[in-house]
Amino acid sequence: MKSTIILFAFISIYLGLISAQVPIPSRPDGYGVGGPADAHVVVEMFFDPLCPGCKASWPTVLQVIKAYGTKIHFRIHTFPLPYHTNSFIVSQGLHVIANVTNRNVGTIYNYATEVFQNQDKWSNDATSSLTIPQVIDSLTTFVVNNHLTTQDKFVQGMSSADINFETRVSWKYTCSRGDQNDNY
Repeated sequence: MKSTIILFAFISIYLGLISAQVPIPSRPDGYGVGGPADAHVVVEMFFDPLCPGCKASWPTVLQVIKAYGTKIHFRIHTFPLPYHTNSFIVSQGLHVIANVTNRNVGTIYNYATEVFQNQDKWSNDATSSLTIPQVIDSLTTFVVNNHLTTQDKFVQGMSSADINFETRVSWKYTCSRGDQNDNY
């Protein structure tokens, strides 16, 4: 009886550890720009779209991409931090844009740039009295007004369990790389 309980406990712990691991993505995580993915220099960035520190670094990233073009490859991963309440929603929006535009790099970077420029719209203070559906509506209006995709495609993507899962995998991927915050 005692050995059965120990065996059951061991199996339960083992299964728990297995299910907590980062799943193997169907394609490489993140969104690449610049040179080929196998370039001699590959820069991986982990960013929270509602982080002021990440916003401050974005112009430098764009300058480096412009200066070096195809000589280096940038791969950007979303990493929504829990103390930026709506960051997961905005990160999921990036994954929606990527999926509905067939991973169009220009549109992905336009979304990121526009979100950084309008970051205050989804800050904790600005949305403290809003519900999650109201925040999603605000983001949807923003995406449509910036001509990034249609309202129907964006709303459908935001309600997609697959894209929600993809956003979570991206977060777990970043954690698996040892990044625990963005140093802000």
